[in-house]
Order: sequence, then structure tokens, then C-alpha cells
Amino acid sequence: MIFIASNAVNTLLYFRYNQHIRAENGKPGSGKGKFGAAGRDRVVEVPVGTQLYDEHGDDLIADLNSVGQRHIAAAGGRGGVGNAQYKSSTNRAPTYFTYGTPGEEHCVLLKLKIVSDVGIIGMPNAGKSSLLSRCTASKTKVQLGIHCHYMAPLRPG
Repeated sequence: MIFIASNAVNTLLYFRYNQHIRAENGKPGSGKGKFGAAGRDRVVEVPVGTQLYDEHGDDLIADLNSVGQRHIAAAGGRGGVGNAQYKSSTNRAPTYFTYGTPGEEHCVLLKLKIVSDVGIIGMPNAGKSSLLSRCTASKTKVQLGIHCHYMAPLRPG
């Protein structure tokens, strides 16, 4: 699992609905003593300014501050040994093998540092998102509030 900082992504909204991300498993070996293909790396693009913490949020693991910066969060396991490896002069057709080791599994907490040039402050329902959408090409999505809850944009544009 590799996290890479990219300008193509500007929010962590993807992770709200995809909280469990897995890399591909390796392929089994085929006949004539061939090894199986390794599973592809899972590369996940995150916005520049993303910080990776341990699952409790106590320790900073990585700070992806520049475009293209990478962090390997979890490594894959090693492949197993097939029956061709156990062949000898006395045992021409072995029937046993060993399984590979599983890859690493980690829980990480992602936090995004947002550096802004302008801040808009105002009362709830004062039209902050409407002003922003008229002044820029931003398409903000407003959360509907109930009772006295604030109506904050779900996806800043």
C-alpha cells in the first residue's frame, strides 16, 4: 500500500466511503516450476498536505508535503514454495508445499492540512457558500441541518 501526494486530488472524501483498502493478491504458480506473478502495488493518491498518523492519532507516521512524495504504509507478503522445490532424486512427485506469508495490515488515520488565503466567517444560513459559488467556479455542496445544527459545506470546492 503506497500513499502518494498528488495535485489531482484535493479532498479526503474518497476515504469516507472506502475505509478498507486492499492490494491485489499474488497469482499461484503454474506448471513446469514457474513462480506465480506478484500482486500489483496499490497506489492511493492523496492531496498534498496529507498527514498519516497511527490509528489512535498519537504518532505522526508521514507528512506528504510535496507533489510525488510517497510513503509505503504496508508491505506485501512473501510467496509460498511450491511442490517443485521439494523434488529430489528419491521423491519425483512431491505433494506438499508451503503457504506464503500474509502482507502487513495497518490502520492509519489521515489528516489534511489545508492552507487557505481567505476565510469566510458568518452566521449559519448567511449565504457564505452562495457568495463563494458566485465569486468562483466552486460548486459547494451544502449539508442540510436540523434544528440548531450548523449547515457547513460537505465538499469544499
